[in-house]
Amino acid sequence: PLNNSGLYFLSSIGKRYHKDKPYYFEWLLRFGLLRTFYDGLVYTADDYGNVSVLKDYGRYYTLTGFTTVFGYDFERSKKTKPVSLDCKPSLWIQYPYNSFILPHVSVELTFKYHFNKFNMHTRQKKVVQFLKK
Repeated sequence: PLNNSGLYFLSSIGKRYHKDKPYYFEWLLRFGLLRTFYDGLVYTADDYGNVSVLKDYGRYYTLTGFTTVFGYDFERSKKTKPVSLDCKPSLWIQYPYNSFILPHVSVELTFKYHFNKFNMHTRQKKVVQFLKK
């Protein structure tokens, strides 16, 4: 255990729920690819008994999971700031792992900063929605 490092790529699809308050909740279905790299030396032997070292040896795995997000958007608060914070607990499965699956639990803490002048050459359309009460 704990003898490898990994790099993963995830894509998600989901739904965000928020009202006129700065709090939001979302759920996501995630799909991705994991590439592991074994920490330490990995050896291989050929048919003639010659031993050599494999560099950057590891494996590819498929990932599937479910994530919920609990967040606070300071741009929607009374004292607006270009910042949002959220917490993402996740349950995800790595497969095939020894001809089976390997479940994981993880938590991500996210800090987002909105740069005002980053999209200054992009045309934006402001949409105002009127609610009937």
